[in-house]
Amino acid sequence: MLSVCLIHGGVSPNFFSKRLFSQVFGLPSGPATIEDVVDHGLRAKLEKINSADTLDDAREAVSETAEELALMGALRHLRSLEHRKELMEAVLQFYCEGRINAALTQFKDGLTTLGVLQMVTSHPQAFEKVFLYDPTPLKASDIVELFHARCRSLPASNRRRLEARTIAFWKDWLLEVEGGLAHPITLEHVLIFATGLQRIPAVGFPMQPELAFLHPDDGLARFPKANTCSLVLHLPVGQTYTEFKNNMELGLGCASQFGEA
Repeated sequence: MLSVCLIHGGVSPNFFSKRLFSQVFGLPSGPATIEDVVDHGLRAKLEKINSADTLDDAREAVSETAEELALMGALRHLRSLEHRKELMEAVLQFYCEGRINAALTQFKDGLTTLGVLQMVTSHPQAFEKVFLYDPTPLKASDIVELFHARCRSLPASNRRRLEARTIAFWKDWLLEVEGGLAHPITLEHVLIFATGLQRIPAVGFPMQPELAFLHPDDGLARFPKANTCSLVLHLPVGQTYTEFKNNMELGLGCASQFGEA
């Protein structure tokens, strides 16, 4: 499903760690560290073993972790603090590699669908941004660049002048949203309202997202509306900036549950 989603323009699978990406696509992953252990309880116990200052303290920490170490085939009697390194290597090798071998093989088999595994293996650096976890938040400039204005009225007409002003309002408002001045509305809410997705797909949208305009003489034009199938966001025209801001936030606020089911 991940392969099909990626090929057909779905949301990027940005949840891979650097180690998992390397393991799946055949890159050197380097030795595992305690930071790679995602189980916080086990990690705390391993850190206690690793940071023990005396042999007795290390043995006590091993005793407290005996059940987990036995399941991993790593339980052993420490002969010295130097012997602790051998124990830690056995634990981390099992936790980060041995226990996931079967699941990893099955996962890689699934990625052969539509040639995704072969493509990423051949060009790993080009796909890092697609697979690796990226905490970088969406920016106002991302949305400004994403949406292109369409159906603009005749040059020098009053309607065209109002549309140009609305585009300026739109850009200013997005900066306010980015700066947290439209709480609880976020840029992700704006993208969900307009496209149904909270992240821009790695391969882009199947069509160009566009801005259209709602003029007062065209009917209901107070609040924004969107068509997530054709990727068209309609902005209200002919308002002051304060009215535009308030109506955009009210319109998105009333649709806040869309895309979150």
